[in-house]
Amino acid sequence: MKKEFQSVVFDDENKKLSILIGTCGDVAYSDIEKASIANEDAKFKGKSAPFAHQVLGGVTFMSIAAEPSLYVGIKLTLKDHSVRAIYISDIKTQFNTSIYQKDKEEADKILQLIQSRI
Repeated sequence: MKKEFQSVVFDDENKKLSILIGTCGDVAYSDIEKASIANEDAKFKGKSAPFAHQVLGGVTFMSIAAEPSLYVGIKLTLKDHSVRAIYISDIKTQFNTSIYQKDKEEADKILQLIQSRI
């Protein structure tokens, strides 16, 4: 069975997922150690290791600094300690916008599928 999203395709027959947006390529389910939703600072996307510069949300953070632009994604940590990125957002967004909410909901669905397979 294949489950397809814009950013990733699950291939249960071959027990792997194919990242289409992010660190492109195939990843075997058995190679994944951990998966989590992460927000990458838009200023660093594509300029540093995936999710090396994450944006944390919350009332305290937002009262200290202007709200940054970000990309919603899923950070995959593999058993060899390398990191792969699945980007859900295809455009920059900010917390609590309709785009952010939509991307976060899709990330939640994808994360659940990954966790049920590892």
